[in-house]
Amino acid sequence: MVFYTKIAVSLIAGLLAGILGISGVAGIAFFIFMFFLSTAILLTLKREVIFNLGFYKTYREGIGSSLIAFILTWSIATSLMLGQPTIYVADSSIGPHPVSFPNGTEVPPALKPLNSTFNAIYVIKLSENKTWKVMLGVYSQYNDETALNLPKCDLIYQKAESTVKLTTTIDPEELDQIKSRWSIKFSKEDEGVFIIYEGTRELLEEGKTIDIELKEADSTYLIHILYSANQIRLETEPLKMENNSLNMTRTPFSDTISYVCLDRGFIYAFECPLYTYRSIGFGEEYLVLERPP
Repeated sequence: MVFYTKIAVSLIAGLLAGILGISGVAGIAFFIFMFFLSTAILLTLKREVIFNLGFYKTYREGIGSSLIAFILTWSIATSLMLGQPTIYVADSSIGPHPVSFPNGTEVPPALKPLNSTFNAIYVIKLSENKTWKVMLGVYSQYNDETALNLPKCDLIYQKAESTVKLTTTIDPEELDQIKSRWSIKFSKEDEGVFIIYEGTRELLEEGKTIDIELKEADSTYLIHILYSANQIRLETEPLKMENNSLNMTRTPFSDTISYVCLDRGFIYAFECPLYTYRSIGFGEEYLVLERPP
């Protein structure tokens, strides 16, 4: 009777641990607590049986089987509560592609499933170890004026001029340490917020726009900086796209955006980090690259 009672308690304890989301060491501690609690209750309710069996054997009885029963129901309940990972797929051929559902249907531009951030992929090349070097980003159908949003940068595409304007913001409350954005450093001091660029240090005045030039190789980029109480806004002059693409990897903007392109009726924008895995995970979401049929 003692053995089966402990097994039953362990099964129930495992179910409760899974439902409550208890994991790791806390789950094992919960099992130990429930195991000794059930033994203590048996000692109270079934004194005659326990007296014949002995206290040591009562505590030792069924500990291994109880642990197995607990882990079994614990893992099953945890899986049911958390659900299965969500899988998305992408074409592994070189170039930009929307992310797709497993049945091959493209994820719509309004939906960003991967970490609530990305819905497109750019395959750069196939590595020797059969993994792909890729960039992640966003895509959309485009018209006369189209906006896209990356985690650190927003852009507006103007179809008539074939230009892209970039915008990014910084929260002044985050300036407890020096923060860099687009080769410009921002620091918050007692006197106010300062910007440092190309050897120049300048105080930002609230409500006033500052225009600065960032030079890179043979190019010069004009940046407008507006400081207000709740944000610092950086905006570029429109950047011209050449051959339906704009490569930002070796420019002052590469920390927020790496590449913009038009392809088959869509506009794409990608972040700089490169991934070299066949599958990319974001929590319970996974992107798997598939060879084209």
